[in-house]
Amino acid sequence: MLRDSIESQNQKSLLLEKERKTLVLSISHGIKTPLSAIMLYAKGIKKGVYENSNQLNVVASNVEENARQIELLVKDIVNTQTENLVDLDICMSEFYLEALLAGVDKAFREKLNTNQTQLDIGSHTNPLLSGDPIRLQDVLSNLMENALKYGDGERIEFRFSKEEGHLLWSLYNTGTPIPTSERAHVFESFWRGSNSVNRPGNGLGLYISKHIMTRIGGDIYVETDDRGTAFVMVIPLAFRYNIK
Repeated sequence: MLRDSIESQNQKSLLLEKERKTLVLSISHGIKTPLSAIMLYAKGIKKGVYENSNQLNVVASNVEENARQIELLVKDIVNTQTENLVDLDICMSEFYLEALLAGVDKAFREKLNTNQTQLDIGSHTNPLLSGDPIRLQDVLSNLMENALKYGDGERIEFRFSKEEGHLLWSLYNTGTPIPTSERAHVFESFWRGSNSVNRPGNGLGLYISKHIMTRIGGDIYVETDDRGTAFVMVIPLAFRYNIK
């Protein structure tokens, strides 16, 4: 079974690589025409070929149209690559909340101590959850890293509640909150907020986290107040826990 699984994964990787190369060649060819037109117009402007404002307006419109074609092709690249990024294997199982908490403690205890960041864990029970614990640890790791990177380093707080068959786990960090105008974009691929200037990152962590939470039947969203930011994970409770 292991050999078959490895072989299947290898075949899948080869197919994805072939598709990627085909896409890159296709888009590269598609970009050549509008790019050549833009370069031609630029040379004409530089040489003074266009003598009046009407001609320049026509040229500007043509440059804009060709630039829009390139923009659409670039979006195709981004969309295809992000689709590959979130092509993750999800292994659903049942596990307890304390197992996830233990994973966070193991992964971040030293970093929290080094940064002198206080971690407050709110009151909670130990419900049986449904999902992929490994992928959820990935989400938690991303949220913790973001809290340490973008918060003020003073405090991170875990808050828990239950709602309609789900556990709501809020990871709150103190510091300058995400601006209201940016909240709608935080889960978009390659998007980075105004607080990310001069800070490492690629704008994919929250995008992938959102995808993972959706795949396990949950969700993730962001809330803010005047003191900080909270990312709320919505994790399904196990069915047998719900019927007790």
